[in-house]
Amino acid sequence: MYSIDTPAYHLTVGCADGLFSYNRGGSCRVIQGPVFEVDGEDLAPVFTSVALTAKEKLTDHLTEYRFDCAYATGQDLTLSLLLRVADGSPVVKFKYILRGEGTHRLTKSKGERLEYGGVQLRENETLTEVRFSEFNAMLHSF
Repeated sequence: MYSIDTPAYHLTVGCADGLFSYNRGGSCRVIQGPVFEVDGEDLAPVFTSVALTAKEKLTDHLTEYRFDCAYATGQDLTLSLLLRVADGSPVVKFKYILRGEGTHRLTKSKGERLEYGGVQLRENETLTEVRFSEFNAMLHSF
């Protein structure tokens, strides 16, 4: 497990319950990873290892971390998790990239069932804002 501390929150990457946990003000939320269908089989976010592969200071207050997560299925698939952490901000930006060395195909033999991620909330609890992606017209990219 890896810990990332900022003045605003604490992150734990590689926790057993999910992709990472976010702890702010005594309230902890576990962010579950995505579920893909690869070669006709569900690929659940269960990992045998999580390794910090890069850490880059982008500005004085912004750091990007890259973790490579090896799937427990034994396939040659890796989920790369990129976290952008800003000092003093409660916002965590993250993205993930599914990579493989061999020949694999994203399939949908059971229909459209892609799960982008998850978070458990307590009863009657709400989130202020969640964004999955935002199109940047200048870069013509998400």
